[in-house]
Amino acid sequence: MFSGRKRCPSLAEFLDDFISRYPVAPLFWQGVTASALGIGATIVSGSLMANHLGILPLTIAGLLGGLGVGLWGAKQLIKPPPSTQDLQRQRDAYNVATALATLIARNRIHRDMDPGSLALFEEAARLWLRIKASLASASLTDPHLAPTYIAVRDRIALAANEAMVEMLLAYRLDIATQPSNWSPLEIVDEALDGFGIRKSFDSRQPPPAFYGARYIAEKLQVLADETEALARDRLSMPQTSVNPSRSIDAVLGELRSIRQAEDELRQDVGNQG
Repeated sequence: MFSGRKRCPSLAEFLDDFISRYPVAPLFWQGVTASALGIGATIVSGSLMANHLGILPLTIAGLLGGLGVGLWGAKQLIKPPPSTQDLQRQRDAYNVATALATLIARNRIHRDMDPGSLALFEEAARLWLRIKASLASASLTDPHLAPTYIAVRDRIALAANEAMVEMLLAYRLDIATQPSNWSPLEIVDEALDGFGIRKSFDSRQPPPAFYGARYIAEKLQVLADETEALARDRLSMPQTSVNPSRSIDAVLGELRSIRQAEDELRQDVGNQG
């Protein structure tokens, strides 16, 4: 019997990374200001009590502390909070990610998810890891990397992350928040599977969300190929100017423009030689 992580190692690694980058609920921003103002009020009230008791140093320290915390909380109010739509989007993606991670941890991922969807998520995560590895390569993490390439590198990372968020959101209505319990038949089936004996063929069909998610995965495939090519070309070629954009299509266009410019430059150098 395979463990959940061995069944989908790339997906498990992506989910670990994704969840670690979103360790708390998106309502953190609202809690920050309320907590800051609450702490400030507590310190101030404590200082006033100390003043009533005639302890002047504690009064001054309390007032200064309360003022500092209160100002910090006010500063958070000045920052524009995420929109309600963005908060809901973050929450939904995080919930789907944690549900998938739970299915993997309990080795239920292949039971509670159809084989087509599971294969698609594993492949998308593998492509995301390829992009991540390319962006972490020496050629794209050079401290002397030109601003043009830094901008493109950051946009690629953003586009890849956004693509995986869209994958998660596409399945937000199709992933159970709680894994199903093991039935006796499933336990027997798992045991047979461990001996290489398949009791039955899994004929479950993917949900409608599969087709939109597959389109995203296809875009990730192209982005992974272009990012690896950029990392290779950067080992020997000079920088060229581009205009970065947020979407995957725009990023792919930038990468192709860079490669075309580099090819032209290589030809010019060859002609001059």
